[in-house]
Amino acid sequence: MVHDTTTEQGHESDKPTVVIQVTPFEDNHGERCCQYYLTQKGEVFEVEGEGDMLTVNVKDHKEVGPTKVTEFLVTRVSTGKAKRVIHYYYPNWADFSAPGVNTDIDDIVKSAGPITDSPPIVHCSAGVGRTGTYIVADFLTTFQKELHGEDIVCSLVDQMRQQRSHMVQTISQYEYLHSLQAELLH
Repeated sequence: MVHDTTTEQGHESDKPTVVIQVTPFEDNHGERCCQYYLTQKGEVFEVEGEGDMLTVNVKDHKEVGPTKVTEFLVTRVSTGKAKRVIHYYYPNWADFSAPGVNTDIDDIVKSAGPITDSPPIVHCSAGVGRTGTYIVADFLTTFQKELHGEDIVCSLVDQMRQQRSHMVQTISQYEYLHSLQAELLH
């Protein structure tokens, strides 16, 4: 997490990098994602990245409904430059399922989008179904004024699948996205 968020997401920007995790650490099938970050406010650790040491400080950790929001300050030791990283952890989205419109996922999209000037880093366990669904939901919400009543869900999914197959995996995920778009257009 540290390497990607400080180097590839615009370390120069004053706005934070946002990470969205839409998979639990474990489910009935075992481990889905390792616990790759700390959550205790005040915890600090160092990690080496690109030949430079990075200090990661947990600035805040809170629960907003079922969502856990952790804020980090990642500092390059050699330069002293710091970058805020905000991590949203939503463990209640089951694999191959879809959220409903006006649920916690929509709340995350609405709260995470405006605080950053770059696309969020989104992941589930496989990186396709829930991840793809979240990315399209984020796009629809961010650009709802520019949609002009067009149904673009399928074209967005097609574009994503040119880079990563299986983005948005199930009928219920498509149905959620179409329902979300209809809700946003009215």
